[in-house]
Amino acid sequence: SVSLQSVGNEIYICVFSFATEDRVRTLFMYKISAKSPAKGFPSIVGHTPAILPLVDDKSGGNVNSRTRERSYFHFTPDGQHLIFTGNIKTPYCRKREIDCSCLTCASTCFEENAVRIVQVKTGHVSLVTKLQAVDSVQCVVVCDPNYLIAVVKSGNLIVWAMNSQWRDPTEEFVILATPCISPCIVELKKIPKCPHLVIGRNDIGEFTLWDISKRCIVSRFVSSSNLIFEFIPTSLFAWHPVHSHSTIEDHMDMILAATKLWFSKGINNKTLVPAEVKDTAIWLLVSTDLDADAQSNPESPATCWRLALLVRNQVIFGSQIDPRADVAGTVSGYGVAGTLDGLVYLWDLSTGAKLGSLYDFKGKEVSCISSDDSGNICIASEDDQLLVYRHLAKKTQNEDG
Repeated sequence: SVSLQSVGNEIYICVFSFATEDRVRTLFMYKISAKSPAKGFPSIVGHTPAILPLVDDKSGGNVNSRTRERSYFHFTPDGQHLIFTGNIKTPYCRKREIDCSCLTCASTCFEENAVRIVQVKTGHVSLVTKLQAVDSVQCVVVCDPNYLIAVVKSGNLIVWAMNSQWRDPTEEFVILATPCISPCIVELKKIPKCPHLVIGRNDIGEFTLWDISKRCIVSRFVSSSNLIFEFIPTSLFAWHPVHSHSTIEDHMDMILAATKLWFSKGINNKTLVPAEVKDTAIWLLVSTDLDADAQSNPESPATCWRLALLVRNQVIFGSQIDPRADVAGTVSGYGVAGTLDGLVYLWDLSTGAKLGSLYDFKGKEVSCISSDDSGNICIASEDDQLLVYRHLAKKTQNEDG
């Protein structure tokens, strides 16, 4: 798994290695300059062994381990520290032993009902602060301006407003789950350009939308067919009937017009968010199980990527985007896909038009795509190549490490 955070002219990158037989991984934290293109090795900030939690999937759904890993950790906005769910095991002293029994490690190493902010050192991490929850923390997300948000096993959403140094909370509140909301949210994302809206999913295809500014649950969307392994919010728009006798074609025209408007340059997206969030429709990129006819193709990925529309408490799926695509992401209004044979390409999210290839790993599978709010994107391959593309207004530059 790969995550990145841009701060000024620097880009911080966090990479988890593959697990050994005893489940131990190595977390590497790097820093690169975004001022000019470069090829070679980035500066290493620190590294530490880590054990990620085993997934206890009682829902009957399938689990995408890559997705779960990204839900367990985040950068702080300044890029200096990492946010861990409490069930990640790491050493907290210079002995560099995950099962160290010293007072420092024993008091901080493992606690499911907590969120930790840590600094990555050489072979271990040091605790910056610990935030306590009343239930097992499932996943976390960071939202502007200074919110750290966690979902616990019961389905409650805990929100901490952090100070400017991200060392102490200035406020804490809980948005309680309702009886109609299923617990065990496994993935939590923010809506692009709408920092007050966050959306989560569980393993059985149910989505929940929260409004942090109003401290409430807004909507619930249920999928009755496809299993969902990963999702990426891309845009939203106000949903309302075109007129009392509107046809499917009328609705399609309205959806296409609203989607193109969202991605238009120079448009203030705040004006496109409906006053009543419950009237919101949301576009997602989703990774789902394969259609029956695609399951027989041994050259296809085990899952497929498609568009999905969340509207009126339901999930409407589109067709498969590309049978070759194994990983996907979004950046600055574009979709990014990576294939099993190593091709990375862009497409226009508002029209679906393919815009061209970004890079070719020449037969090596694309393993991960990650982006940040600044429009930078990181792409990793199975042979440990790592590309970082910096978003510029007129052209794209890349860092190759």
